[in-house]
Amino acid sequence: VLDALANMVPRVEAAGEGDAVAPLTAAVPGLQAAALAWLTQQFDAEQGGFGQAPKFPHPTDLAWLLQHRAPEAREMALGTLRHMAHGGVVDQLGGGFFRYSVDERWEIPHFEKMLYDNGLMLDVAAQALAATGEPWLHRLVAGTAEWLLREMQLDGGAFASSLDADSEGVEGRFYVWTPDAVRQALTRLEWDLAGAHWGLIDAANFEGEHWHLKVARDAAKMTQALNQPADAVQNVIDGARIKLLAVRDERVRPGRDDKVLTSWNALAVTGLLRAAGVCKRPDWLKVARQALDFLHAAHWREGRLLATSKGGRAHLDAYLDDHAFLLEALLASMQADFRRADLSWACEVADALLAHFEDPDGGGFFFTRHDHEALIQRPKSGADGAVPSGNAAAAAALLRLGHLVGHECVAARGRDARQARRQHRIVRRGERQLVDHDQGQGLPAHIDAFPKTLAADQHRAFGMAEPVEQFGARGIALPKQHDARSIEPFAQTIGRTIDRTQCRAQQEGAPAGHLDQRPGLFDHRFGIAALMRLGHARRHVKHRLARIIERAGPSARHGIAQPELIGEMRKIALHGERGGGEDPGARIGFALAREDRRHR
Repeated sequence: VLDALANMVPRVEAAGEGDAVAPLTAAVPGLQAAALAWLTQQFDAEQGGFGQAPKFPHPTDLAWLLQHRAPEAREMALGTLRHMAHGGVVDQLGGGFFRYSVDERWEIPHFEKMLYDNGLMLDVAAQALAATGEPWLHRLVAGTAEWLLREMQLDGGAFASSLDADSEGVEGRFYVWTPDAVRQALTRLEWDLAGAHWGLIDAANFEGEHWHLKVARDAAKMTQALNQPADAVQNVIDGARIKLLAVRDERVRPGRDDKVLTSWNALAVTGLLRAAGVCKRPDWLKVARQALDFLHAAHWREGRLLATSKGGRAHLDAYLDDHAFLLEALLASMQADFRRADLSWACEVADALLAHFEDPDGGGFFFTRHDHEALIQRPKSGADGAVPSGNAAAAAALLRLGHLVGHECVAARGRDARQARRQHRIVRRGERQLVDHDQGQGLPAHIDAFPKTLAADQHRAFGMAEPVEQFGARGIALPKQHDARSIEPFAQTIGRTIDRTQCRAQQEGAPAGHLDQRPGLFDHRFGIAALMRLGHARRHVKHRLARIIERAGPSARHGIAQPELIGEMRKIALHGERGGGEDPGARIGFALAREDRRHR
């Protein structure tokens, strides 16, 4: 068994001195296309989703498809989200995603609600909303976020783990209806519209005698049939939803698992932060920050992360997923609204991840800490399951953090040819499991288990993702202990990536706000802020930075083309900050953030 497991992990030869590390997509030609072809083959064009019943949401697949450049990839993701949003797998009254659908139509779910499902799907839906602006996506995002706040938030700010499927010993009893019960709670007009909208005038769809709500008739189509304004119809349906939710809340509620899991909370925080940025909801941002602060206070003990707590008692050493997902959540928090404390904690979490989980010989990260109790086989998986691969999440998060702060030890795992072989193995773990062209083995049936790994490799191959237009950001200053020499290679790349962003956008005609693998201004701003922090340390770095800033001038659509701003940046780069003792990196980062907001 151990020999078989070892053969699944490809051995990557160390790169030569000064050689660039080839991305996974270059090492295995056509891998991205092969993965897309496989998902296309499994895609249900009529009902959305992949495969047959039971159907699961597959959030990592959807996230990867949304970021893919092929139009058909984006349509698969949006079509699946649309069918789920209109089906019974989404709670049409209270919001939130149920665990999975027992049928191929997304109509009848297993009624359990899991925190990790909803965190991941909220992130995906927020990305889709940012890319399209569709009203139905806004309702999906808002409903899921409000459900998190209303039903899952615990005292102290963290989130509970799950809601049971059963109520009074019967699955789904809390959620299903009869037409008479709905009619009694609503006015005649509300019943006429809401009954048709949610399928209550059709045959029972749950065990032959109850109705589980779905969108049977879209409000837009009802508007055409009734010859009424769309807003008026939607307002009546929204009013009916509020009344029915109040009636439902009087029922015996499903049980709630109140334990706090670090990894699941981190996924929920990331999704809520994405939604807060897209929907411009500072109250959601505040709640996400409260959850992060709880994890820091209760689950972080002298540089050691704990996995779970309940009733104020935290215990069990955290695993790879806990560290990787928490690092992604901290990066999302810094992107939404910068706090220096988040940066400091992110660096500490990254240090702990590298010190206690990395496999120095085989590459990648083990699931358990080095000082964990001995296991017969120590797991180190690169495949996505119900949650993304911890190895892929760690790869993407470390690459991103390394780019943002210019930390030599972190960034080296994504760029430096002499040290990157270890990090390179993380994103190459799935290579032989995905496709083996040399032996002609074709595509295995589980190729769709690696979208997070493919996305992590895209981070390394093309730079950072997520254009700043969707989420906003503020600049940061690099901590003083970092060496200016670690910034120099990054300084050489900023101008090229800015130019490359513009070139690709012009060549491909990408719509504004399209989420793909192109680097966004968010990352340039953080990089420039870090350079400004160290720019006056070495004269040749100063002049190089000044040239890079001037090259950023044509990027007008990203909000950094104002001559006075460029002039101010160049002045600080060449002469440093004079008077006041204000940090140059913070000053220029915040100036960019203000300019970006003014353009928006």
